[in-house]
Amino acid sequence: MKQKGSDYFTKADGKKLEARLMASLETKLETKLETKLEAKLEAKLNSKFDEKLNEIRDDMRQWHSDIFDLVDGLASEVKDNREFREITTNQIIEDRVRIGKLEKKVFGVVM
Repeated sequence: MKQKGSDYFTKADGKKLEARLMASLETKLETKLETKLEAKLEAKLNSKFDEKLNEIRDDMRQWHSDIFDLVDGLASEVKDNREFREITTNQIIEDRVRIGKLEKKVFGVVM
């Protein structure tokens, strides 16, 4: 029996098979490279992101410290002003009492 010519593996079939295998191999290599590149890029981006985040946190800590230093200074000023007000208020009250007594002695009547 005679076989058909299309049943044999021809040079053209070999070239087609080679092209398909190369395309498949290239696709697999590209996929592996893309995966590795994505992983490296993600790791690098994460490290840069962490660095920037730490810089921002350090800046925020410094600002926080500066604000508290200012508030501490203002708090001491407010405390001093309250104490001064209490002292002067008591002095004014004492002076009014003394003036009232003097007016009563001098004029006989207190206004």
